[in-house]
Amino acid sequence: CSSDLTIGRWMLRQACEQLRAWRAERGTEAPQVRIDLTTYLTQDPDLVELVRTTLAATQLAPADIQLGMPAEVIVAGHGDAVDNVGTLADIGVRIVLTRYGQVVGNLGVLESLPVAGVELAEPLVRIAATRPDSVVRPALAALVPLIRRTGTAVVVTGIDSAEHAQWWRAIGADSGRGAALAR
Repeated sequence: CSSDLTIGRWMLRQACEQLRAWRAERGTEAPQVRIDLTTYLTQDPDLVELVRTTLAATQLAPADIQLGMPAEVIVAGHGDAVDNVGTLADIGVRIVLTRYGQVVGNLGVLESLPVAGVELAEPLVRIAATRPDSVVRPALAALVPLIRRTGTAVVVTGIDSAEHAQWWRAIGADSGRGAALAR
């Protein structure tokens, strides 16, 4: 939505101008500024250039600001959003994922709605399969029993090896799909 982009651009500029004014008044005592971006601005392919231009115009360094970006956009793997996080962090902007931990809210939904099952997000399944040392594996090992406590079945897709099928079975997944199970 173009109005979200316009408001987001204005908000970024205003926050940076305010920080510059506080720095002129208070020096190092100026508070830090975090700008929470909209979902649309987080995904904007021109976001990095917008941030660079705004910082230059307000004579601020990338480390002077924090940008809040909605976690669900990043977790969903939206290409431009993921690229924006990486590039902005590389130039020194501090990134804060907002609305993080909505999985607890997801569990609340399972308790309040008559849902028979959930299918775990494919990016998480892929990380669990390809990066055994990732923090995602123990998180999933803890999440699956919590989901099942609500009476909801857990379905896993993308199971491509017998080892992965055994791991999912061991942590309590109810069913799965993938090359290791059937064509």
